[in-house]
Amino acid sequence: MTPDEKLLTPGEVAEILHLSPVTIGHMLRAGTLPGQKVGHMWRTRAADLDAYIIAGSEAAAAQRAAKAKKQEESAYAQAAARILATPELERYREIILADWPEGDAHYTWAATCDLAELVSWAEAADPDAGGKP
Repeated sequence: MTPDEKLLTPGEVAEILHLSPVTIGHMLRAGTLPGQKVGHMWRTRAADLDAYIIAGSEAAAAQRAAKAKKQEESAYAQAAARILATPELERYREIILADWPEGDAHYTWAATCDLAELVSWAEAADPDAGGKP
């Protein structure tokens, strides 16, 4: 640590993170927030707090991506289950479950729309599957 590094008090960190100073104290003692004791008082380097915020943002983005992927997989599973449970849809399985750009929205629609609408869509999307010209 250099003498010109900015050290923040728990109160300043609390204000930046929009948390209470008590919560910041708990986080410092638990080691979940970077900091060190200077004498008997906690201090956090501004650079360490910046890194903590960036890491938290990246982790949150990764969690959102994982959640979206799980939701898409769930919609896909629901569409696949509908096809398995509906004999009329079996011949359209590949076209319905193809990797569509609409992703989750397509699979959700395929799992919930009217059967006649889904069959009509599948026939239009793949004329060979429905035997239409």
